[in-house]
Amino acid sequence: MGESTLRVKFGEHEFEAEGPSDSVERQFLAFRLLISPSEPPPAQEQAKPQNVEKKPAELLERIMKVNGPIVSLTVRTNNVDDAVLALMFGHRQLRNAQLVSGAQIMQGLRASGFDVLRADVILRKQSRRGHVAASGRYRNIRYQLSLSGYDRAWQIVRQWAAQAPAE
Repeated sequence: MGESTLRVKFGEHEFEAEGPSDSVERQFLAFRLLISPSEPPPAQEQAKPQNVEKKPAELLERIMKVNGPIVSLTVRTNNVDDAVLALMFGHRQLRNAQLVSGAQIMQGLRASGFDVLRADVILRKQSRRGHVAASGRYRNIRYQLSLSGYDRAWQIVRQWAAQAPAE
């Protein structure tokens, strides 16, 4: 696949992505769903997460905790990229929050023991990989897992839960 760049503006909403064509396409689909959620997603993309979401809450309880708007990890890891995806998955499953702010991710990382100055740098990297879709501007940017990000986060959660001691 070739490299693509896409810039789109819908009223007050702006979207910009650069990278492999399939990644840009997935990010744009996620963006489109964010700004017009009344439009149902295509059948194949709707079925994929539903097949995966059998018992994530049970696994998440082994590796995460929720304190108000903050979701944090109870397992130790040095991989901040995986931690961000897992935290976003936790927000989605435990708090029913599809869209997460960088500040919420930053608070979760700090509560998990990471000494990271900025979450937006990590989130931007995940966006370039096609795992996260971003919408908004400046301090109003919100992040959401893409389909590939959801799959990767579910993989991480299962792996960490399997390694976590049983309570």
